Amino acid sequence: MVADARTPGIPDPRPEGRLGRRPPERGTDDIHQAWGYRNLDLFAVTLTRKDRPDSQLVLLMDRRGLFEWKLSGVEINRAA
Repeated sequence: MVADARTPGIPDPRPEGRLGRRPPERGTDDIHQAWGYRNLDLFAVTLTRKDRPDSQLVLLMDRRGLFEWKLSGVEINRAA
């Protein structure tokens, strides 16, 4: 999901999707990924499409114990 910004395994409800037509595939080169710690227990992965540099999707991961992480939030920043 992070690599290509698409949700796997969900059928397309539109009639054209049921006919076997798919939307054009976007390569992973279209998505810029950046990541880093916001604090000791919070890690953020920021995804930005190259054709929309002002819009971002941020996945927030919370530390659970020493080696486990859990998705704890999503931030969507859209260009005005």
